[in-house]
Amino acid sequence: MKKLIALSAVAVMASSAAMADVAISGSASVTYDDNGAGASSTSYDADLSIVGTTGATTLTITMDLDGSSAANDNITLTGVDLTTTIGPVTIAADMLDEISIEASTVSGGQRTESVDTSVTVSLDVPIGDMTIGLDNSGDITLTGTFSGVTIAHTIKDGSDKTV
Repeated sequence: MKKLIALSAVAVMASSAAMADVAISGSASVTYDDNGAGASSTSYDADLSIVGTTGATTLTITMDLDGSSAANDNITLTGVDLTTTIGPVTIAADMLDEISIEASTVSGGQRTESVDTSVTVSLDVPIGDMTIGLDNSGDITLTGTFSGVTIAHTIKDGSDKTV
């Protein structure tokens, strides 16, 4: 029996150490109105955020917890975002598809779904007094300040722009 207790204590310590870079936070509120002679009403809101970080990588998960069970439709995953930096490369990913339903112009009341997940890769490399940047759409931006004047030139397909 003593070995089982010791093993449990070691397992708890190991799981606590693994969570050193995880932050859990949230908020909740409850409002009660007796409505005088009418029926009383209660409203509530609860939100949870879990952020895990290791090195230059961060994963953020957010949830709206207004339901009474995990199977209840009122519990909603509201965000899953990942960011990481590897040298001059930054990657940001929105991994949650909220499945936005937009009203369609098609007759008969049909609807279409749009996907809104995304991954953005950017590059930021300083070269002397100039920085070269590359974004997810393939645009290259050259920026620098010379003699007090900042110059930015964006190279796009057919629509280059200098500011």
